[in-house]
Amino acid sequence: MKGRRRHGGHGREHCSCGQLSNLYTVCEGKCYEVEQVPPAPLLSCLGICPKSVVQKKYRYSLGGPVLLQVGSREVAVGKDIASRILVREV
Repeated sequence: MKGRRRHGGHGREHCSCGQLSNLYTVCEGKCYEVEQVPPAPLLSCLGICPKSVVQKKYRYSLGGPVLLQVGSREVAVGKDIASRILVREV
């Protein structure tokens, strides 16, 4: 991942360990089952809907988007939407 910086060790992310958390704050590199999504029709077109599984790949700094692996594709979701998507670690 050339040119990207990781957030490791800054204390901004927390691991959910089975608890319900928002997608913006959970740990990178782990898989999560989506429990609740905000009313945004585009999310279901991207494959982000309740009971789907996503992997959080990276969170860009300074309130930037979250990069997700959804099935075989990568999708970027803005901070405002990602913070309203509730997930549980699988």
